[in-house]
Amino acid sequence: STSSLYHRMHQVENTLGKIQLHWMTFAQKAVASGLIGLGVILLLFAAGTFQLLGWFIVVVLILITIAATAGYIRYRHHLWDTSCLYITNTRIYLEINRAFGSKYALDTYYSKLRDTAYSYNSFTGKIFKFGTFFARTGNEEHGGQGIMAKWIPYPDIVREYVNYLYAL
Repeated sequence: STSSLYHRMHQVENTLGKIQLHWMTFAQKAVASGLIGLGVILLLFAAGTFQLLGWFIVVVLILITIAATAGYIRYRHHLWDTSCLYITNTRIYLEINRAFGSKYALDTYYSKLRDTAYSYNSFTGKIFKFGTFFARTGNEEHGGQGIMAKWIPYPDIVREYVNYLYAL
């Protein structure tokens, strides 16, 4: 009928799920930045033991290195905390924050969805239950464009949920 067609065309979008990237994303970046900071600290200690710099300067440089590393970890946490896959009643929306002011966003509507898939990319992905979720649109000629969401917790469950919504 005309009223149901009008309702479908002007359907209100409701967010049904907000899936934050897996905590391993943040942990990996934090450990990497911590190791870089530790390397700089050890290098400064080596310089201090060879009396190239006075102890006061070495301590100040170590404190600056620790503060910079902590600031970088906080910055990475902000990016991780605001990067999510949203599942709504009309579409799938991926938003990744890469840097201050730099955002990667991609969406696909259920009406254009061709198929979905998931993978656990590594041994640690299988253990900690994170992987990649794919939602493809278009046909083979267009290369099957769509969404590829990496570092998603339980991508198999996300796929089941999206397939259920697509069937509705």
